[in-house]
Amino acid sequence: MKLLFINQSLGIGGAETFNKELLFWLQNHGISVKTFVTNKKFQKILEDVDIHSGQIPFVVDFIGNRKGFIKGIFLLPLTLIYYFLLVLSQRNSDIILMSGFIEKILVTPIAKLLKIKVVWIEFAPLKSIFDKFLGLNKLIYKLIVNLPNIIIVPSNNTLTELSEELNLPNSKFTLIPCARNIEINNYSKIKVEKPLACCVSRLEKGKGQDLLLQAWQKVEKEIPSAKLRIAGEGGFIDTLKHLNSKLNLKNVEFAGFVPDSLTEIAQSKIVVFPTVWELEGFGLTAVEAMALSRPVVCFEFGPLTEIIDESTGILVKPYDTDTLANAIIKLLNSPRLAEKMGKAGRKKYLNKFTFNIVGQKYINLIKKV
Repeated sequence: MKLLFINQSLGIGGAETFNKELLFWLQNHGISVKTFVTNKKFQKILEDVDIHSGQIPFVVDFIGNRKGFIKGIFLLPLTLIYYFLLVLSQRNSDIILMSGFIEKILVTPIAKLLKIKVVWIEFAPLKSIFDKFLGLNKLIYKLIVNLPNIIIVPSNNTLTELSEELNLPNSKFTLIPCARNIEINNYSKIKVEKPLACCVSRLEKGKGQDLLLQAWQKVEKEIPSAKLRIAGEGGFIDTLKHLNSKLNLKNVEFAGFVPDSLTEIAQSKIVVFPTVWELEGFGLTAVEAMALSRPVVCFEFGPLTEIIDESTGILVKPYDTDTLANAIIKLLNSPRLAEKMGKAGRKKYLNKFTFNIVGQKYINLIKKV
């Protein structure tokens, strides 16, 4: 079976990490994989694990700001020609797999015209995207949403919101959670800094690093030795650094882009994942923390309640920075509780979020298309 993966992305986040490991797993289990992507860093990541990857020479963004939308409309004829020729050149593919909004809109009708089966991964609820540009994105999406053979979603949160927003039956979607392929032995020798908490995420508004900094004021007062490392890159960094300075926080470090987020998690005592992002589709950082036996503190928000429970971490009311601080303090001051939650998280990861489980579900589904 031959699978073609087409992807537009502006950065490297949880979706790209999952896609890479999924494609690698499929390729190692008898499915021939070929990819075409816009992001050069993502292309190199794929090639580093021996996944064939071609370069899409331009990005068309209908879902960003008004300038991007106008540019996308202007480039639309050229883009359609390019994607038609791309899909035509790969017409021996059995399935085209896509997870980004733009390529689904552009490629799916072409694939169906050429009688190639299509599978979508729809990570996140799309209401904020549908509401843009007078609902035009939603109108276009609704025109083609019945074309893919399968739409996979990683959480009941995404399934429910898409079903209600598009007035589609739940049966239109197939629920398969995301996964990570993590060998714990690779990180078992890393020294754990007991008062260290980490936050690993793309830096953008909605990911909650600003809320975490506000909560950290109280953490520093209660535990002066506590340290916080915020790892990730993005346009929110200047805002966060300004807030950090304004709050006069002493023990916060911005690590920037890190090549291995798992090392950040492994050297930390707890992981804080304070997202309130409206496009949060899953929360792969939470799974990574569980895989490495670290408890998670997060807001009771979106799909996080499907990953973290009271045995594996602490969930607090969204935007409640005082309660967030109390949860962090509780785990930093209670090593036995943190260890107990970490062990429970590791067990849950092994039972639900490995590719031996998730990858096999993908293969079984793809072979039925």
